[in-house]
Amino acid sequence: MKERTLAWLTADRVGAVLFLAFSIVYGLEGAQLTATLQVDVVGPAFFPGMLAVLAVGLSLVLLFKPSGQAGLTLLTGEGLRGGLPAGGVLLLLIGYTLTFEFAGLVPATLVFLALCFKFLGQPTWRGAWLLSAIITATVYGVFVLALGVQLPKGAVLLKFL
Repeated sequence: MKERTLAWLTADRVGAVLFLAFSIVYGLEGAQLTATLQVDVVGPAFFPGMLAVLAVGLSLVLLFKPSGQAGLTLLTGEGLRGGLPAGGVLLLLIGYTLTFEFAGLVPATLVFLALCFKFLGQPTWRGAWLLSAIITATVYGVFVLALGVQLPKGAVLLKFL
């Protein structure tokens, strides 16, 4: 029994338990945020709550995944397809941050996510672009259409509008 427990307790699962604990504490603390004015429809606790639910879900997936699957390879850069090291993902994130205002949400997010999906394991470019388009459309729909939040359209697109 002890050997079986130790075999199950890999570095990925220890990280998942720590991430799960952090996510729960973050969600509980975020739920205590209150609005000073009652004009905000969503409220300040909404986004920390959404993030906490997503983080708890991802940590549970990592905790209960079969032990033969790749885990926290992003931290070490091992096992990344396309030869992009972990530092490359950080560079992509910095590039996304710098171009977000200029290019706008839709183009910057499409390119960023497609590159990340491709180099982090998506076998085809078509699949990477499809996943990128689905996630970008979902984010756009939630923020702009459902919540009425104004996101950057980009200096490039404003010239044509």
